[in-house]
Amino acid sequence: MPSNTVPSADGRHLRVVRGKEAAIDALLALYTEGRPYPTFADIAARAGISERTLFRYFGSYDDFIAESARTLFPRIRKFFSTEPVGDDLHTRLVALAELRCKFVKQYGAMIRSVDVLAAEWKAAKSLSDQREQLLADQLSSWLGIDRESISDDTFALLQNLYGWRSMDRMSGAVGKRAPELLADAAMAIIKASVLN
Repeated sequence: MPSNTVPSADGRHLRVVRGKEAAIDALLALYTEGRPYPTFADIAARAGISERTLFRYFGSYDDFIAESARTLFPRIRKFFSTEPVGDDLHTRLVALAELRCKFVKQYGAMIRSVDVLAAEWKAAKSLSDQREQLLADQLSSWLGIDRESISDDTFALLQNLYGWRSMDRMSGAVGKRAPELLADAAMAIIKASVLN
């Protein structure tokens, strides 16, 4: 008789895991479709589970956002690489812009949704803050030894230029030319700051 309880418990556990995964996938799909603030009812319907079950899995929207982020981070970790590509500064800046443009292309709708939610939900605000810190650390790393000659004010300008919002606008406005144009603008800013 005890052997029957283990498979039953494992079956319930497996259903919970699958239900949570379906809910998280549903949330990401709704974000990607441009729905920055889907309700639990929307998410449950998309995931094929009841709203009550969704509440039982996560408890609150804030907890749901946090768990979704933990699940998603391994998929997006590569976009926050601190290993620069290329030797000279211009090459590194182009490669970084290319990496960030790919990030925006694949996950821009989700990022915009999280930023909309950040005004209301603690987990979304925390995610936005963490993303900005990861991007700043990444930029500093990719600048390498050249970072030492760049003032904090100039670095702040470069952070804005290479921030995800700028990447989102530039990749939408100029398409494939965005990385080269962003790198050229960054080089001009760096040269101008060194001359002053």
